[in-house]
Amino acid sequence: MSLRTLSLLASGLLLVALIAMMPLAFLHGMAGQPLGAQASVYGRVWDGRLYNVAAGSARFSQVNAALRPASLITGRAGFDWQIVDPNARGSGQGFVGFTGFGLREAQLTSRFRSLGLPVPAAMMDESLSLDLAELAFDDTGCVAADAVIRTSALMGLAARYDVAAPMLEGALSCRDRVLFADLSGQSADMEIVLTLSLSSSGLYRWTAEAQILDASLTPVFSALGFTQDGAIWRQRGEGQL
Repeated sequence: MSLRTLSLLASGLLLVALIAMMPLAFLHGMAGQPLGAQASVYGRVWDGRLYNVAAGSARFSQVNAALRPASLITGRAGFDWQIVDPNARGSGQGFVGFTGFGLREAQLTSRFRSLGLPVPAAMMDESLSLDLAELAFDDTGCVAADAVIRTSALMGLAARYDVAAPMLEGALSCRDRVLFADLSGQSADMEIVLTLSLSSSGLYRWTAEAQILDASLTPVFSALGFTQDGAIWRQRGEGQL
């Protein structure tokens, strides 16, 4: 190995070491405070803690983060993360580069009160679980999504009407740079298909289609804002995160 190669290798290792010792608060500030201006940040980038975290519409009391120094050699910073919150738990890997960011090999279970997700008729104490292989974005939007979602989003509201709503299950996908969640489920009372989309601008849209298996539920769906189209009841909406 030449002296020049050794010098470059030593310089690279030194740079990695210096970054690894950097205060996480400094890095969070340099990145434009992506986890919220109100977040309190402590520790170094290889063993940091963030309190009062805001990630989009989601809110978590604590997130632990640890940089993977070797990932810096690839030009894309990788890190391990863990959520510590009364209403949520999760862990996985994240990455941030010059052209994009995302998550991989992650698991998350949370109540809707922490996630702030735009799921129609969802009660805040209902839960969502996510088993994610990969989710990646760039400046144009969603570029990769491979995940399975399960949620009890409609069960709490349905119970108020003495109705059995199903557990909803489905997958994430990217279509034309838009992130989609396609969910469905069936119970003794109904069949439901729910589709949600989220664009890079924060615009979300959702559509729900239900087939009632018990005709006595007609007043319930009407009261919830669904409109009947033959055998199918439909509702849709949109908003901005």
